[in-house]
Amino acid sequence: MMEVIALDARERFIAAQVALLRERPTIGVEVTIPELAHACAWNIDGQHGDAVGDGSGRAAVEIAWEALNDPGALASRLNADQRFAIVRPDADAFAAVAILWFYGYMLEPVGEEEGIAHRVDMIARADSGPDGSDDLSFQALKAMAADRDLPLESRVVRHFQWLSTGTFTGEYAYRDSLAEKVRELNRLDRQVISLGKIAFISAASPFGVESAYGVADVVVASNPRYQWPTGQVTEKVTICAQSAKLVDFPGLLDELNQHEQESGGVPRWGGNVTSGIIGSPQGGESVLSMREIISLVEKFTR
Repeated sequence: MMEVIALDARERFIAAQVALLRERPTIGVEVTIPELAHACAWNIDGQHGDAVGDGSGRAAVEIAWEALNDPGALASRLNADQRFAIVRPDADAFAAVAILWFYGYMLEPVGEEEGIAHRVDMIARADSGPDGSDDLSFQALKAMAADRDLPLESRVVRHFQWLSTGTFTGEYAYRDSLAEKVRELNRLDRQVISLGKIAFISAASPFGVESAYGVADVVVASNPRYQWPTGQVTEKVTICAQSAKLVDFPGLLDELNQHEQESGGVPRWGGNVTSGIIGSPQGGESVLSMREIISLVEKFTR
């Protein structure tokens, strides 16, 4: 029986979760904290450096889909009570788990492979940059992935349904929620502040970044009440760009972590510099002021 757990990335919980992961073989999906990633039997991560994954730049769903090409090697990694661990509950993570479990272990028929490959690509493209897709079914899938009222395993099952058929249980209820998103974006438009090449927004909304992209191609977004998968609520800062070429993300990431450490914080700013998105330490708050963060972003914006 499949089990999916959400890891708590806060520093004070890392030792306990390392012990948890080592209790039995666990496959991690984009576990970006090195200590936790190394405690996984396999961590599927191509976007957050070779310290935690394969450094290929690929989305987790692409790595999982490719793994089906070597069923012998995959079979050696999976077992009847397989546990998966995620940090970010998004479509990329849930689809990767769905592929490994249902197609890799349960040996469900892959079916119309071209259609599945197309849907895998949709998730991968959206995970690697701004999502410009107008596919309502895919947008509903992403809304379902973020539904905290739905158990993690149920979200995996619905991603398997969508990958296989292009639809999933409850899809139209989530489509209805997209209308609420439009109203929320209209409200957020009034909160975006233009800082020249950069747009800044502070909003307790998952749509802050999307709204700010209407003002500038480089965004600093603060969610002061971000709820992590484990339930804790902290501020979360996201820095991203429509193109990674607009910002020296490797340099910015290094300097953010340097300033964080010098200020007494945990230097765990991270993300996908290749795709142009980084964020504050997972599971906790940065000790840096927003003025300092924006100043550093301005310094490294080209």
